[in-house]
Amino acid sequence: MGSLKIQRLSSISGIIGTSIILICSLIAALDFEENPGESYSILNHFISELGHTQRSELHWVFNGGLIVGGAFLIVFSQGISLGFTGLIRNLISVTAFIAAFSCSLVGFFPVDDFDSHVRVALSFFGMGLFTIAMVTLLTLLGRTPDLPNLSVVPGIITVLAFSAFLLSPSDQFIEWINNPDDFIRPTIWHKTILEWISFFSMISWIMIVSVMQLGRIIRSEN
Repeated sequence: MGSLKIQRLSSISGIIGTSIILICSLIAALDFEENPGESYSILNHFISELGHTQRSELHWVFNGGLIVGGAFLIVFSQGISLGFTGLIRNLISVTAFIAAFSCSLVGFFPVDDFDSHVRVALSFFGMGLFTIAMVTLLTLLGRTPDLPNLSVVPGIITVLAFSAFLLSPSDQFIEWINNPDDFIRPTIWHKTILEWISFFSMISWIMIVSVMQLGRIIRSEN
């Protein structure tokens, strides 16, 4: 299979994978009710709570979406490296694969299984962040002719938001982990907002790269 065909398949897989994850997240959020009358809000709920098997009615939709969507992102991860050569290509191929595979694993290890969930979730965000940061930097330096300059915007937002998530105060986060049943949520919680910004910007980066790369391939064939 030629590189253009691989990139076409990769781009389509990126669009399908991100769409599945977003749609399944929305469906699970709409039917989420941790306590009577308390609906889901990105202002004070973490993404992973949508997959809690005891508290999320449609946890199977969210977790299934991550598993299936992550499988498509594995295909995307191998196409994204084709715009590079040598060691950089190999490094991006490996880190992007680990991030996509970890996305699927998050569906297999929901937040109920907290220790395993944290490991695979950090692998997803960490490797995803590293890959996007590297590709964004190379794009800014003009080293990625196959990628659109527009992809730099969500790339930078992802790096800043996830860095802020890791470095921001974690007292309430630790309290929530240790005693989730009695934890009183703040109306607006910076940790959950930063996590959602990281998630949305990461998904946006994949979607923008996929759509614009697919458009470039279609134009080159006409």
